[in-house]
Amino acid sequence: MKKLIILAICLSVIIALLALIMFGLNPAASRPLSLSGDQQKLVDSLGYPDIFTLMEMERFRFEIWTYFDKQRSFSFLNGRFQEDSFQDKISPSYGWPGLRPTQFKIGMTEDEVKRILNKPTAVGRIEQGELKGIVIYDYFDQVKVAFRNGMLIYMRTLPIPVD
Repeated sequence: MKKLIILAICLSVIIALLALIMFGLNPAASRPLSLSGDQQKLVDSLGYPDIFTLMEMERFRFEIWTYFDKQRSFSFLNGRFQEDSFQDKISPSYGWPGLRPTQFKIGMTEDEVKRILNKPTAVGRIEQGELKGIVIYDYFDQVKVAFRNGMLIYMRTLPIPVD
């Protein structure tokens, strides 16, 4: 089961990276993220998400915020609420990374990300095909980040068993 979860996570990272490459990354996207009105209302109501995914393509910043205790995920496009979807219940034996989406911005350098997350536990480089040149860092199987040309293009936080 654990291998299946890891495989699903890896596949989602690869799919997201392919989408970034196919639709292009906005290199001017290195602006800091402030919360939109829709996001601020959600934070005021539910707090910051347990886990989140960030990516940006062209002029579009896509985010998914997940709240496991509420069994809901919220998606945003350029900060505007798009969808509220059901999220399967997760065991209380899982923990969260304690990070906030506002701590990260697409276009951050590897050094800027490392100042927040410290040293990665694993590094992978893609050397062939459309994804060539992408570097993926893993932080204790709880945070995945991807860089192209030294700039953050994708980030995902994950729950992790705390047995």
